Amino acid sequence: MINIEECPTLRPTQQEFENFYEYIEKIDKQYSAEFGMVKVIPPKNFKVRMQDYNKTLDNLIINGPIEQNVYGKGGNYECLHILKKSMPLKDYRNKQIEIDKQLEKLTSDQFERLFWRSLAFSPPLYGADIKLSLMDVNNPWNLNNVTSLLNYGLKNKIPGVNEPYIYVGSWKTFFAWHKEDLDLCSINYLHVGKDKFWYSIPEADSHLIEKYAKQTYGDHFNKCSEFLRHKTTVINPYLLKEKVPGIRISKTSHHEGEYIFIFAGAYHQGFNCGFNIAEAVNLATLNWLPLLLKAKACKCVKDNVKIDMTSFAENLQRSALYKENEKVLDFVEKAKNVSKILHKPIKKVKM
Repeated sequence: MINIEECPTLRPTQQEFENFYEYIEKIDKQYSAEFGMVKVIPPKNFKVRMQDYNKTLDNLIINGPIEQNVYGKGGNYECLHILKKSMPLKDYRNKQIEIDKQLEKLTSDQFERLFWRSLAFSPPLYGADIKLSLMDVNNPWNLNNVTSLLNYGLKNKIPGVNEPYIYVGSWKTFFAWHKEDLDLCSINYLHVGKDKFWYSIPEADSHLIEKYAKQTYGDHFNKCSEFLRHKTTVINPYLLKEKVPGIRISKTSHHEGEYIFIFAGAYHQGFNCGFNIAEAVNLATLNWLPLLLKAKACKCVKDNVKIDMTSFAENLQRSALYKENEKVLDFVEKAKNVSKILHKPIKKVKM
């Protein structure tokens, strides 16, 4: 009885597609208030790679693939990730293709129903966070060289943030509900293989999933107020919609050769319908700047992604493109105030 709507599917013209940053700013203004994501289908004959994805990648080593063990019930789950032995991609692919043959006649809806019925059984193996790009064609949508606000504010490279990661998936491998580090935007391209299924929640409704998660996983949140950033919490979106009727959730089936754009601060979750290879990177739009000022980080992990907000603001202000932009000027002023508060000397009180 619960319905989850499809996210917008966009088909930019060749002219729109040629200016990546202008286009993402446009769709951000148009859709981010209502949706957590959009699907972008490139113009016909678009290519990101000249070589094939089979023999050329046979010897790629998947270092420390993770076994995704799920426990829980009733639509609320937690997962335990166990590092397994590294393996060549060809061995991983050959094993998964045999599984895919058993599922090849399923529709998108059938995949979705089967996933939620079986995710706690037979833990899958996921090749995640591989520092690599498979894009070799020079175009504005090459994730190894995209243009966004980060290009003007960040002067260093951060793997997984402004340097892409590869994800090698198989049936039932998944990613739990989470926001990107620093509440950034992200973009994901499905190079080859079976569909990737996505759910998302717009940033404006993030407090609703957080409230539900705190009620459901209270012990975890008592230990870490940013527990959802652990990326271990899987909640059936239909259950979430039933328990929190006002929350806006959208879904989509992500096909080979398509992009998924996640807006700043949006929660997202999903799973893979079979063997596939995807590539993802973070980026930023002007609407992200206010979110950076209040973005929180989990303190359980020492190597969290961090940005020196003052330096980032100063770099933006130095750039010819943004030095007179109202949103940037407002951000610069507020970033200075945040910096003053953080570095305000503590007065010693005589006892």
